[in-house]
Amino acid sequence: MRPRSAGRLCGPAAAVLCLACAGTAHANAGTAALMPCFCHAVVLNWLIAAGEAGLLVWLLGARFGRAYWLMLAANYLSWGAAWSAAAVLYRCCAPLSATAALPAVVVGWSGLFLTTVLLEWPFCRLAGAPSRTTWVRALWVSLVVQAASYAALALVYAPAQDLSLVRETRPDSGLLAEQPDDAVVYYVSPDWALMRLPLRDGPAEVVLADRVPEDYSSDGATPVAYFALVASADGDAFDLALRPGEDTTEVIVQPFATRLPVRLNTPDWQLGKPYLALTPRGLLDLRSVGTVRGWQLGEDTAGGLRIFDRTTRETTLRVGLTTSLPLMDGCVGTASLLPGDRVVFQLGSEILLFDVPTRRICHLAWGHDPVVVMRADMP
Repeated sequence: MRPRSAGRLCGPAAAVLCLACAGTAHANAGTAALMPCFCHAVVLNWLIAAGEAGLLVWLLGARFGRAYWLMLAANYLSWGAAWSAAAVLYRCCAPLSATAALPAVVVGWSGLFLTTVLLEWPFCRLAGAPSRTTWVRALWVSLVVQAASYAALALVYAPAQDLSLVRETRPDSGLLAEQPDDAVVYYVSPDWALMRLPLRDGPAEVVLADRVPEDYSSDGATPVAYFALVASADGDAFDLALRPGEDTTEVIVQPFATRLPVRLNTPDWQLGKPYLALTPRGLLDLRSVGTVRGWQLGEDTAGGLRIFDRTTRETTLRVGLTTSLPLMDGCVGTASLLPGDRVVFQLGSEILLFDVPTRRICHLAWGHDPVVVMRADMP
């Protein structure tokens, strides 16, 4: 590359790097989640374009300056198309089950790669020397260029991906039929109905429809409403209530249980309250009092579910799913440890059943904030 061309590129590159640093320095907690997208737009696209232009110089005899600006435009076209497609998918399509994560990841990333090859194919044709560039040759060069770009991006994005659910578990739709725990799962459906699902003899049935406030929040950060077990009037049982505010309690199921589960991660805002809040992000132990096992249920800061040794506190198994693909990501929400070494937990907008000893997993329902009660604890 000639010095003059290098000088023309240094200005824009320095500008976007300064913007990235400024955005990082002044970003608040709300913008933190958008930083990877922002950095890709204002930093990575420029760096990728430089690498792709270098390949076009080698493979098609292109001039670096012309190839650079063409590939930069191509990168922004691909980036914009991907975000537009993701917005359409989120609006029009139902989320994908975590039990189909492996084929979804393979098909999703393969589709992204092939789409990028086709979108940037004309730009490769325009950038190449006319004497050496046919449409067919430009297509093959686009394939090579994108393979190199995706390999480089994998080094950047791989640390942020969490495929432990794919690696550590295997889907098994027959898991429920194998002597399931005699428990009942209450949860909120996507259309804001309170549902009741007996694990042993389903299917799910509607308890109350359209009773959850529209401003309900289950993100686990600032609860607007949450489920809680509150003491019944006679003091002999506990009711399932929805608490849409600090001083408001709406009893939904009365009576609900005769025994409180053990909450393993009591948050600071719940300490001293005259009830046990079950959601959001509650880790509940429904095993009998005095049950001793060598492992326990926990959560981590990355939004995953972990099984750890009670003595050493070391994590022996972790389950999470982050793919950077639309309709697939989600943090672990409320989880309940059942007597039979199984866990009912929320992942994104899906409720799953996980058998810890065999590491099998199956879909239960679409919804959030599952609350589990054992039939033996029901009045």
